[in-house]
Amino acid sequence: METIKISLSIVVSIALLSIGAAYAQSNNITGEISGKVLDETQKAFPYASVTLLDAKDSTLVKGTLSADNGSYTLANLKQGAYLVAFYVVGYKKTYKGPYTISAINQLHKLDPTQLTQDSRQLKGVEIVKQKPLIERQVDKTVINVENSTLAVGNSALDILQKSPGVTVDKDGKISLRGKQGVNVMLDGKPTYLSSEQLANLLRSTEGSAIQSIELITNPSAKYDAAGNSGIINIRLKKVLF
Repeated sequence: METIKISLSIVVSIALLSIGAAYAQSNNITGEISGKVLDETQKAFPYASVTLLDAKDSTLVKGTLSADNGSYTLANLKQGAYLVAFYVVGYKKTYKGPYTISAINQLHKLDPTQLTQDSRQLKGVEIVKQKPLIERQVDKTVINVENSTLAVGNSALDILQKSPGVTVDKDGKISLRGKQGVNVMLDGKPTYLSSEQLANLLRSTEGSAIQSIELITNPSAKYDAAGNSGIINIRLKKVLF
């Protein structure tokens, strides 16, 4: 009888170890969602904002920016169900999903996503198009907010959330191309504010007061080392402070 008890104990121990190992292995499973963004002419759309959302409550998980050839990859995703949102200022926001990452379904290669321009006009507002909404320069991407539909009914924080490559989490922390610790400037000057203070300031700044927003993902040596994660420079139409 004693031998049988010992044997049963060994069997149970092995079974528990196997279950524990299998559980640990399942928790380590990660997946990937990838694809390509196109414009209305079926050409690659670079610098489009691609955001991953939790399918349960649409909370932000992570974000990235499409490459020069329009491709994007959202990697190292934990098990779960996700939505993918695509957005560029001046274009309609597009959602795809949900997509489930699991032990048997770790990779999702999506069909190309085509973005179309948002032609909606605001009643009683005259939109004067003087510059392209997005200008891609050698060292930065410029969003010309002035005289655009973004200038009406949006705060500075709202506009940032709709800007290519920019993500803002529920606590107001700003990331650029997935990097946190972004240096946000007003008219080229550092704000020296905490994340919470900065978010409150941007919420209270009306879009109609903004001339343009400059997104600098690879700051040159002329910028302070604090901007290594990227710089967002908000240029105002008039001095507010």
